[in-house]
Amino acid sequence: MGNTAIITTISMSKSIMTRITLTVAFALCATACYPPASTPPAPPPAPDLICPATIPPEITPAADQDLAFVLSAWGVQRYTCTAAGWTFVTPDADLFALGVTGLVVHHFSGPTWLHKDTSLVVASKTSEVIVDPTAIPWLLLMVTKHGGAKDGMMADITSIQRMETHGGLAPDAARCDAQHIGLGADVPYAARYAFYRTTTTPTHRCAESAPAP
Repeated sequence: MGNTAIITTISMSKSIMTRITLTVAFALCATACYPPASTPPAPPPAPDLICPATIPPEITPAADQDLAFVLSAWGVQRYTCTAAGWTFVTPDADLFALGVTGLVVHHFSGPTWLHKDTSLVVASKTSEVIVDPTAIPWLLLMVTKHGGAKDGMMADITSIQRMETHGGLAPDAARCDAQHIGLGADVPYAARYAFYRTTTTPTHRCAESAPAP
């Protein structure tokens, strides 16, 4: 009985020390491996304001594009320090809808947008415009691939706008030198994503001359 108590005590001590070691390691890596952004992004405007008051012509969708839905995103833009400086790697963000509980879409490398119903799209950037020099650009993307559920929400999406961006720019160049090659940085960002379907009778677009509804 005494030996069992001693062994149990030693095991518990080792377990506690392991947790302490891991906690310290994670705390150090949070700063060294992924430096925090200098200024956290502001949240996107209210989700019920579907279109910004002004849409740059560079990201106006084609005339046959009809607005399907708009989602608000919070996440990170991931960068790696290379010999050429900070290099963009991938987005990692969750998209939410007004009045809907929980995650609606996950946005990750590709770039890919995966809906909770398992339908997904991969898209390619066709144009961009810098609206706020302190934030990543607004984009217009064309869908190049569909996958997942054939009757899902993404099944007929053909183009995407990224608008109202906040944050997400690469860290300061001075933080990427020869001693930090390979270092990763997750920079917080927020944005609105508008998803479109192709139709012969479009009713609404976030377009150059479109006022906020």
